Amino acid sequence: MFYRCLLLYTCCSLLISSTLSMSPWQHLRDFNIDDEIEVMAGMMTSSIARNHYKYYSVKFCEHSSGVSDNEESLGEILQREKNVATPITVMVLREMHCRVICRKVLNPVDTNIFISRIENEYFVDLTLNEIPVVTEFIGSDSMYDLGYRIGSIREDRYYINNHLDFTVKYHHSSIQGQYRIVGISVKPNSIHRSHYENSSDCAFPEIHQPQDLIADNSNEIIFSYSVEWVESEASWSSRWDNLLRPRHQRMHWFSVVNAVAIVLMLSGVVAVILIRILKRDISYYNRICDEMSHGAFDETGWKLVHGDVFRPPANFFLLT
Repeated sequence: MFYRCLLLYTCCSLLISSTLSMSPWQHLRDFNIDDEIEVMAGMMTSSIARNHYKYYSVKFCEHSSGVSDNEESLGEILQREKNVATPITVMVLREMHCRVICRKVLNPVDTNIFISRIENEYFVDLTLNEIPVVTEFIGSDSMYDLGYRIGSIREDRYYINNHLDFTVKYHHSSIQGQYRIVGISVKPNSIHRSHYENSSDCAFPEIHQPQDLIADNSNEIIFSYSVEWVESEASWSSRWDNLLRPRHQRMHWFSVVNAVAIVLMLSGVVAVILIRILKRDISYYNRICDEMSHGAFDETGWKLVHGDVFRPPANFFLLT
């Protein structure tokens, strides 16, 4: 009974956490023009590595107020995931061609951490107004990845995605002059620091040199982003339709193998318990049958008189 309750509790916890961590049940919120919205960051995840890391486990640009946690949903609480504020902000219906976030000089240790995350194909999960940021595949509006890849490897060289192009989808609210965000996508790019003109603005050609990372060395990185607003026909109630459709999934092989191993282990434990109980019962009944067949089975209690219950006594007429 205990094992059944434990198994039921585990299944329910996994179902609730996986469902509510990506839940469309958020409060309706309308925005005015020039309202400022912060982009929140979740965990760094990978399909080939087992560990999840916090956003600030690498040397990204910090928020001006430091590392602060956002309010958590039930799914985030069950999965022990917290969203933190990033220095990336968008202003409603205000496009940004390019805004420099900060300049970072990575020491050899920080550089090697970035390279390790790139080698293990880590993605950074971001949200805007509690809507996940996705990377759409070129030529497809239904295939995408959640978050963006932290970097890439080409010709045995490591490149970091230090520039993010955001496309925010919105539609008009029922209230005049207000708007609702119904989706957001990102296109990560790697841009060499030589293409940045100054610390407040940046300009780079269409074909540009990517920003590489040299292992065991110090590297200077400039982080930036741009924002484009696109009007969408999607309503607030249908903003999650594309996210809930079958999409390109990053297969977490370690999680799959871990789940299969747990199932096999629990099945083995249950099988061993059942075999031991059945073996004991079978041996007990076999012993009883052997004793009865050899007449060595001693009857006790009511079995000694069960045959005399309805047998009339001798001279019973004397008792009438």
